[in-house]
Amino acid sequence: MVKLRMGFLVATACLIVACQVLWMGHTLLGRNPFFACGSVQQEATSFLVPPKSIQQQQEKYQYIIQPVVNKLARAFPKWQHTQDLCVPAEPRWWHPEILRSSATEGILFVRNMKTASSTLAGVAIRIARRLAFGTDFKMCRVRFDHTPAFQLQYAKRNPQKSFLWSFLRDPTDRAVSEFFHFGVSRLKMEPSDENFKRYMLEMRKYHRNYFLLDMALQPYAPIHNPNFTMEKAIHQIVKHYDFIGLVERMDESLVLLKMILNLELNDILYLSAKRNGGWDEGAFNATCIYIVPSFVSKGMQTFFNSKRWREYTAGDRLLFQTVNKSIDLTINALGRSEFE
Repeated sequence: MVKLRMGFLVATACLIVACQVLWMGHTLLGRNPFFACGSVQQEATSFLVPPKSIQQQQEKYQYIIQPVVNKLARAFPKWQHTQDLCVPAEPRWWHPEILRSSATEGILFVRNMKTASSTLAGVAIRIARRLAFGTDFKMCRVRFDHTPAFQLQYAKRNPQKSFLWSFLRDPTDRAVSEFFHFGVSRLKMEPSDENFKRYMLEMRKYHRNYFLLDMALQPYAPIHNPNFTMEKAIHQIVKHYDFIGLVERMDESLVLLKMILNLELNDILYLSAKRNGGWDEGAFNATCIYIVPSFVSKGMQTFFNSKRWREYTAGDRLLFQTVNKSIDLTINALGRSEFE
């Protein structure tokens, strides 16, 4: 019933949500939201169907990691006292200086790049406003900047007065989207196989296992701290985050978020803020940039099945699979009949 009602409300609330998304993005830039670059559209990546040999290897990989996934996954519990989450927001809560400052209380959204993060930042703002209803202030404290969790010192947060959450995306899809948005569209790189490899493995070599780097509550640096292993980092993330969703399961994830925080359906309605083939928000050099549509060549398909790429994304893939399993467990725990 929840998903059916959500579908009905989406059709009636699109314009309102679009305005909220535009307001958010351009307020953060100090710009007039009515002079937006392009339209509010959905982010997507165009992929070819993997060859049968690659599909077979993916199935083999899934068979090998499934026991680890089962051990690490958990059901995200329903929040019982949402009123405790609302502490007053700072007067200039939208300012980058505030968003990049640490917080121990409030709605804490870890905003991973190229995971519908602008869209979900709008959801975080609406949640912060919703939870302020019935209080003496208009807005609850909220964070939604592209800053790693350990830099914001979320390990020191008050778990009774804060809600720590994030979203993931298939690591390869995310990397392709990043390359076309930042490498091709902004830096004007030719969208070739070699340039993708150079961008990810050389220019962004420190982004190996990007999700673990961004979401772990302590620095994830296996070379400097070999005791903080990949599996320990994933265990820490899944254990200490109050909720993690998947872009590939966006509607399901947001319905779960609604149920966990006892929100209203209009709090989680969304229109995607960016997509390839559209325009970004104008943050780069104060100029609107056309987002070149992404694609994956046969050469890149082969590269994505290589040992080097599997090692580059091993931790992120394991975290993604663990969260996918956790979503299923959460649906079962909250009641599949209520969810559907």
